[in-house]
Amino acid sequence: MSKLFYTPREVAQILKISIRTLANKRALRTGAPYYKDGGVIRYPIVGLEHHINKKMHHNAKALR
Repeated sequence: MSKLFYTPREVAQILKISIRTLANKRALRTGAPYYKDGGVIRYPIVGLEHHINKKMHHNAKALR
C-alpha cells in the first residue's frame, strides 16, 4: 500500500516552516487540508500538493 498521508512534522519540513506555524495555520484555517482522528493529525498528500499548487505564483516576465 502506498503512503496516503504526511505527518505534521513531514509537512513542516516540506514547507520549511515550524510545526508551531503549521498548527497556527490550522487554527486560522489558512493552511493545507488535514484529517484529524482521535487527536492525531494527518495531511493527505494529494491535498497538500493541491494547496501548494493553488498558492503558486508565476512571474510574468520569466514567461516571456
